[in-house]
Amino acid sequence: MPRSFSRPGRLVHSILEWMNEQYSVRAFLHLLQEGLFVLPDQAPSIVRISTLLREADIGWNPARYQQQLNQLVRKYEYKISSTSKLQRRKDWEGKWRDLLWLKDWFIELFRKLPAIDSIIHEKEMLKSIYFIVENYATTISTIDQSAKETILNHLDKLTPYAVEALNRYDMFEKVSDLLNSIRIHKSAPKPGHLHIDSYQRGTYYNRSHVFIVGADNQSFPGMPSEDPLLLDEERQNLNSNLKRMKEKGEENQYTMLQLLALTDGPVSISYCSFNVHENRPVQPSYLFLQCYRAVTENTLADFKELKNLSSPSIPEDTFDDKDYWLSFLNQQEGYRLEDQVKHEYRNVMYGSQADKARRMEQFTEYDGRVNIDVSEYDPRRNPNRTLTAGKLEKLASCSYAYFLEEILQVKPVEEYTYDSFAWLDAPTRGTLLHSIFETFYQRLYKNRQKPSFLLHQQELHTLAHQLIDEQKVVQPPPNERVFQRETEDIIQACDIFLKEEEEFSQTNDALYFEYSFGVGEAEPAEIKLPSNEKILISGKIDRVDQSTDGSFHIIDYKTGSTYNYKDYESFKGGRQLQHFIYALAIEQHLKLEQGAVKESSYFFPTSEGKGRRFSRKQDAALRKNGLDILEKLIDVIKSGQFSMTDNPNDCHFCQLNSVCRRSFYDADTLEAKQMDPAQEGVRKFKGVRNYD
Repeated sequence: MPRSFSRPGRLVHSILEWMNEQYSVRAFLHLLQEGLFVLPDQAPSIVRISTLLREADIGWNPARYQQQLNQLVRKYEYKISSTSKLQRRKDWEGKWRDLLWLKDWFIELFRKLPAIDSIIHEKEMLKSIYFIVENYATTISTIDQSAKETILNHLDKLTPYAVEALNRYDMFEKVSDLLNSIRIHKSAPKPGHLHIDSYQRGTYYNRSHVFIVGADNQSFPGMPSEDPLLLDEERQNLNSNLKRMKEKGEENQYTMLQLLALTDGPVSISYCSFNVHENRPVQPSYLFLQCYRAVTENTLADFKELKNLSSPSIPEDTFDDKDYWLSFLNQQEGYRLEDQVKHEYRNVMYGSQADKARRMEQFTEYDGRVNIDVSEYDPRRNPNRTLTAGKLEKLASCSYAYFLEEILQVKPVEEYTYDSFAWLDAPTRGTLLHSIFETFYQRLYKNRQKPSFLLHQQELHTLAHQLIDEQKVVQPPPNERVFQRETEDIIQACDIFLKEEEEFSQTNDALYFEYSFGVGEAEPAEIKLPSNEKILISGKIDRVDQSTDGSFHIIDYKTGSTYNYKDYESFKGGRQLQHFIYALAIEQHLKLEQGAVKESSYFFPTSEGKGRRFSRKQDAALRKNGLDILEKLIDVIKSGQFSMTDNPNDCHFCQLNSVCRRSFYDADTLEAKQMDPAQEGVRKFKGVRNYD
């Protein structure tokens, strides 16, 4: 059998993936959670290790394991020393001890593993794989034990001849090829045993019973493909006797016919009619159809007739515990088992109730309807609950997503994902550009200068490179080529920013940078709603300018795509509220006259955004509509009715898809839930959508 059929074999694959990702935390946790890696007895639990490694923000690179774990150790030492609560101190001391163990264990482990540099020595890599398999491979079955011994023996034979030093890509390809060839649990045919082998070797055995499995159209006779290095046409031009790749299927058919012709005893042929992993039906091969025609003596039989053949999902005989439990599904008293399972496993019962309720047209607690504590969650009633523009936009985009994040406190797992072709993700890149622009403008403001492309381009470039290098220390790039490409992209964004600002500053003066309210020691801003009630807002405005006419202009830097921004859409159904909220907030916080902020704009100073500005005039009509939107959104919270978005496009970049499962709803059922006239919160949510 291939090594991938065993746990040690899959461990080898996971080790190579971990190394290839520069020892990323994501890849390590994957092999740990799959049960391939046995830790020492004194090790923390897998759940604790996962929590601590994610909390440490390591990402990848062995040096960062030690650096970030040391920082987390010091963080917990400070927490322990500064708390007087005994239970909290006890919990933190437990985490602190686990961190110390984890840090020391990784230091020792990385001493045995090769550095993933531009050049890697083959012998070092093979020795490190040997060390991990020998000391940490999980072996539960005899196949696992046999696989472990086979892999170690294979590595023993390869290591003395491993003398090459290759670049990382060639090295991983070579080592993968060497280890992929390993077959486990090999033996010659034995009496009383099933002997499993490829049909291509079946002609060498004369067995009394032959079973051909996997006879579906994807597996046999194989999909024709071209050799990318030498196409069939080129083969023919070189020599007409060279085999063409498209003839491979014909060769496979001929080999199978040889096997059938040489077999004296009965032959059974089968295929799996349904792929449970991909959740799709599987079609039989032409070979299966021909065998069916031969057995039934019906030469006119076709694939439609094959569909009527019985395809039992439950085996007639019991070989293991799975077969035993599946056999109950055929019994007429199957409901008894269902009731017993639900009684023993309460979550199964709750899941069944949720599934049933989600299929109903009524808006239920399983769709986001809850009895909410208004004194806690309604910001008009709770002066300690401060909202942000982002939270309100989330509430307007999909109130169910707001419910998951803000009410149930469901948070997606945040971890660095290693990508050999990318360095900074969109949020990190945006934060870095914000820092560059803010620092640059603060220097200009201090020197009482306005931006000039001719005078300040080099200064801006120098600042950008300085902050990029600082980010490089915090988050190492996968390689120098990617680092240079993304650096050039950031420098290009700086040039676009400077050119646009040179023109814009002719009629505007920058006054405030990263202006905060409700953050840190700063007081939150108050917004008065049409009901004369108030809500508190916190946030940070990228920049506040003052125009030559004395009015104020709010600028928000955007470093992504302009796709969702249009000149004629002020609110986009409540999804874009920041421009309006910040205008009210800065007027209240700076005690300006109402209407002092005449304009807010989204500025896209990147190659993707092409320096575009989308302006929103903060006139009386816009303010009236905006306040009505805010009132309706707060009423949604008050009602405790958090319906899912009515636009699936809102789901494309949502990190809560796996929890929400909106795509599993029937379209008509979901629409009926969202149009339930008896639900005030649903009506309010639909009312927000009316504002473009």
